Amino acid sequence: MSIDDNFMDPMDDVLADNLVEVLATMTKDQREKFVKTFVSKWPILASQVSFNIDCTLQEVVSVN
Repeated sequence: MSIDDNFMDPMDDVLADNLVEVLATMTKDQREKFVKTFVSKWPILASQVSFNIDCTLQEVVSVN
């Protein structure tokens, strides 16, 4: 049995929302530790996420 390529897992939104809330409620020290750990363990992914955030911020700024 294969899953349709167009299938959208409803848990994706829940996971994204939970991750955002965890990051938003971290202290400055916790965020700094998170960033250092993320970059040291997953440098390419950290760079991609940073780039995506920057692009999305630019889109938001240009719309407003």
